[in-house]
Amino acid sequence: PDRIRKIIRTGLGMHLGFSTLFSLTLFLTRYLTVRCFTDDPAVIAEGVRYLHIEGAFYCGIGCLFLLYGLYRAVAKPGMSVVLTVISLGTRVALAYLLSAVIGVTGIWWSVPIGWFLADVTGVVYYFTHKEKLLHFGESNLKRTES
Repeated sequence: PDRIRKIIRTGLGMHLGFSTLFSLTLFLTRYLTVRCFTDDPAVIAEGVRYLHIEGAFYCGIGCLFLLYGLYRAVAKPGMSVVLTVISLGTRVALAYLLSAVIGVTGIWWSVPIGWFLADVTGVVYYFTHKEKLLHFGESNLKRTES
């Protein structure tokens, strides 16, 4: 369990550092980034709005990837599927609903909201089953090392 906790802390720290750096870089270069693909001012404006929203929340998708890896490592791949369904299902439903209310921007907001809901689900599941998951992970590690 201590080894798994250390891996979780290390992975989370690396992820937060990388996603913060990436989000900041994207935020500062969003106009230039979109401009690489088009000269159309309307497309550039919408692309910049998209990157402004999405780019601020890349930590959400990174946490989701960490949770996918955690659940695969402790032999709970079904939980990865649940998180994917929550993330994608929420995005589709919210994109439909929010776009009717606030337009295209609603589609952009549906993505980080979906990530956030899947992250919350994965973290709550982890903390409510922590001891069982960590001890299973420990016994699984011992089996693979022998």
